[in-house]
Amino acid sequence: PAWEKRYVKIIPAGVRDFPCGWDTMVENTLDPAHFCSAHHNTLGNRYTDPAAFTFRPKENTTAESGLGLRGDMGVVEFRPPCLVRYLPDYAGMPFQGSLVIGTYCVPTRPGWVRPLAVVLQDNDTGTDSTLAVRALSVFMGPVPVWFQHVMAPIVVHQDCGLLYYQHRNLHDNGYRPRQDGSIPFEKLVHCPSTVDRGVTTFRRWLREHGGDGIPWACDDVLDAKDSVDIYDTWNAHTKNCQHCMVAYRNLEALKGVCIGLSSSAAFFLPEGVERIEVAGGGPVIG
Repeated sequence: PAWEKRYVKIIPAGVRDFPCGWDTMVENTLDPAHFCSAHHNTLGNRYTDPAAFTFRPKENTTAESGLGLRGDMGVVEFRPPCLVRYLPDYAGMPFQGSLVIGTYCVPTRPGWVRPLAVVLQDNDTGTDSTLAVRALSVFMGPVPVWFQHVMAPIVVHQDCGLLYYQHRNLHDNGYRPRQDGSIPFEKLVHCPSTVDRGVTTFRRWLREHGGDGIPWACDDVLDAKDSVDIYDTWNAHTKNCQHCMVAYRNLEALKGVCIGLSSSAAFFLPEGVERIEVAGGGPVIG
């Protein structure tokens, strides 16, 4: 409520089902450095962005308030049960705290999560023109919501493969929290930089305060590995999105009108090359 008048929503909440664990999605959003590597040439550059980054706690970690860190890339916060806030501020995304990327990571079933993401901007500050600013401007302009959703996979699909296989590799190597004999997360990863502090602090919070994960009402069993089309936008988003389905039906109707006009034109044209070209959709060569 305190931000209601100060901040404006520049990108509506994006919703999509992801084939990865809830904890993996939270970890991803708590790791700003992944913008430079996973989102190379869209939100960052893995070769020219500055490194290494440092992060340090900005508050005490508790069961109720979660955790918060501040560092070279801005501020990241996890607020239980499933909200991650990121306020970017570094050379690639120099928003100086004026931009808030909020993501609700909603678990749906084992191995699947539904992130609801929204981007807010402080109207009182300006921003420099960088790669990330230009990429986000595609969504910020006066374009219809369905077009924003069509363009979203440019960024989202860069996450899909990494998150799917990260989650499955951890699971296959024995990280199965809430199950007997699970191997500790810290034994399966190497996090030498303080930029990973968001990840390690979240995993510690999950172990000490979060019951080690989701207490599923169903069996905690994953889909067979590689049985999921991780880039399937239709089932993951489109068919359940009001904006996209309205646009899809309109385009289908437009396609029908175009076919009808083409058929009518072919019918009324005199017999000869012109009619063959219209009916065949191209010039006759010969």
